[in-house]
Amino acid sequence: MRVGILLICTGRYIQFFQKLYKSLEKFYLLDHEKRIYLFTDSQEEFPSNVTVIPIVRKGFPGDTLY
Repeated sequence: MRVGILLICTGRYIQFFQKLYKSLEKFYLLDHEKRIYLFTDSQEEFPSNVTVIPIVRKGFPGDTLY
């Protein structure tokens, strides 16, 4: 089974991505293929199973509403 995971990490919240990613890979649905869709304004490099969807930062709560 394939599982899609949606994450929103803009601004300083991108600092939490690596720890969350490692936790998902280590503990979450180990027998399934995971694909992560990351909505972010960050220009960092991400692992190959992360699809980056670039967004313009609108601040809270705009980042999660639009």
